[in-house]
Amino acid sequence: MLKCISCKTKMTNFMKGKGHHPSGGLSFHTQGHYGSSVFDPMDGSTLVVAICDPCVKTYMDNQEHVEYS
Repeated sequence: MLKCISCKTKMTNFMKGKGHHPSGGLSFHTQGHYGSSVFDPMDGSTLVVAICDPCVKTYMDNQEHVEYS
């Protein structure tokens, strides 16, 4: 079971435990960032988070923290 990083809604992993594939949401992976004081491990570690579709829609509708490219 995966949880939304924003609202904590539980989402099913539609690949049944293989990988990080939230049903009804998006998955984001990062190996860290030079500017982060929280996560920049420099050892190949990966941080994975999920966000549910309703939260994504809310952020997109309010144009909060969303950058399109």
